[in-house]
Amino acid sequence: MDPHAGSLPRIVDDLIPLILDSNNHWWPCDYLRLSLISPEWLAPVRKRLYTCPTIRSYRACTLLARTLSERPEYSALIREMDLRPFAEYNSGGIACYDMESVKLLLGLDSLRSVTLGADLAVRAERFLSWINSTSLEELHVDGKQRRLGYGCSRYQQPASLTWDHELCGRFTKLTSLRLSNIELHILPSASPIPQLTELNVERVEVLVGHLHQLSSDWSSLRHLSIEARCTSDFDRHIRLLLSHCGPSLESLHYDVRDVHLDEAIFHDSLVSCPALRELRLNGLDVNLGTLSSIGQRCGNLEQLSVEGRVVRVTSNEWAAFIGSGALPSLQHLKTPPGTHAPPFSYWSEAMGRQVIDACAARGIKLANVFLRSHL
Repeated sequence: MDPHAGSLPRIVDDLIPLILDSNNHWWPCDYLRLSLISPEWLAPVRKRLYTCPTIRSYRACTLLARTLSERPEYSALIREMDLRPFAEYNSGGIACYDMESVKLLLGLDSLRSVTLGADLAVRAERFLSWINSTSLEELHVDGKQRRLGYGCSRYQQPASLTWDHELCGRFTKLTSLRLSNIELHILPSASPIPQLTELNVERVEVLVGHLHQLSSDWSSLRHLSIEARCTSDFDRHIRLLLSHCGPSLESLHYDVRDVHLDEAIFHDSLVSCPALRELRLNGLDVNLGTLSSIGQRCGNLEQLSVEGRVVRVTSNEWAAFIGSGALPSLQHLKTPPGTHAPPFSYWSEAMGRQVIDACAARGIKLANVFLRSHL
């Protein structure tokens, strides 16, 4: 009799990493179940589980720090760290922090990416100085407040970051910097971040300095994304930054939340951006002169998206601009479904057809869902 008759088939061990890689949405509870299948699953699962710990409490910081102290070989598995702990209160109403554990976690030599939030986004420079890795590539500071329910926010001091020469000098290997929901103080720095290729600034209030003073070297920047309250907050910052990185920048996203009729950045003072391939503008005051300036200074664009309710370009002007060949390399275009006259009014079927036909004649894919679904 076959001794293996009736036994369950076994998965070849070499297939385990392939199975884990086949899904990018495993939850920690999924990893726990998978690790219990057999000893062969434990090491591959552990490697993925420890790659990017996500921490939301000081107790979790304490537990992870204790594990790493007891099993130091696990430290080498950690490549990313997402730390956003809020203070917890004991029965006496006293806030409980465990900064020693936070310091241990941020001091890991293996870190390549760090996200700080919640309590650690308050005067964040204090905690960034604890980062020990000389090979950190991605840094995100997010001051978004925690919602407790019914739209209420937990009381928290204003999130802030002071960026100076010393801090800049610690992160010379950064390739991506993302700053969100913070008050930013930029002290003039002579230190370069020569490998920085991506900068994201989201709902940030710059109280001191200008964005271009974050680094003294912008030659490697390829992707710039700005989300601002209104154009008056950031137009000058963007102009100054483009004067340093304009020739090499490949994509620019500028999103404005509050609608105002302000001077747009794409005027005669804008530097030429010959390497720009993707431009997305949302909420800005855009007119025919703006489009002409874009055509003159960003002639190699492949993707152009202009959205918002203060775009003052008519369907005739869009069709003429597209047909002129001002952007000969353009492949994808997104326009608003109407014109701010004022007020904003939607295009008729005939107006929308002008834009569609102009794009079709130039072989441009129109990404405007409203036009394609209503015509």
